[in-house]
Amino acid sequence: ASGKCAFNAGKCVAETDADCKASADCASAGKCAAKDGQCVIGSDADCEKLTACKNNGRCKLGSHDKCVIGDDADCNKTPACKASGKCKAYPLHCGVGADADCQQSNGCKQAAKCSKKSNTLCAPTTTADCQQSDPCSKMGRCTFAGTGCLKVSSPFVPRSHG
Repeated sequence: ASGKCAFNAGKCVAETDADCKASADCASAGKCAAKDGQCVIGSDADCEKLTACKNNGRCKLGSHDKCVIGDDADCNKTPACKASGKCKAYPLHCGVGADADCQQSNGCKQAAKCSKKSNTLCAPTTTADCQQSDPCSKMGRCTFAGTGCLKVSSPFVPRSHG
């Protein structure tokens, strides 16, 4: 399973990339390259096969044979980009880069989360955010107040009896 297929100096070791590519660790952990007798992640292509790439943007080979976030394109492929605007590459995570990231997300339409509040959060911050969302069209919650969208009734205007 670990790709150690050659016998060398009394030990079973991985001598070639072919040894590693035939192992279960290649498919499950991206360890498809031989290095110092071990199977390791050896390329961006190895990283791109992994769930960590698809889910977290860790699609580039970094130091210490680990997959890391390389650029915004890596983050753009993740479910978090479409769902919550986390489309910008930061050193350790995909996060929110600008209002535009929030505005293209499902969170904008579904919950008025159309403005960047922090590097990790989109939120409603204006009445315009509320007005372009489902809470406005479906529940009448079209006015921003404090931390969310509220339904505001028209002020009472007495009718004259004249």
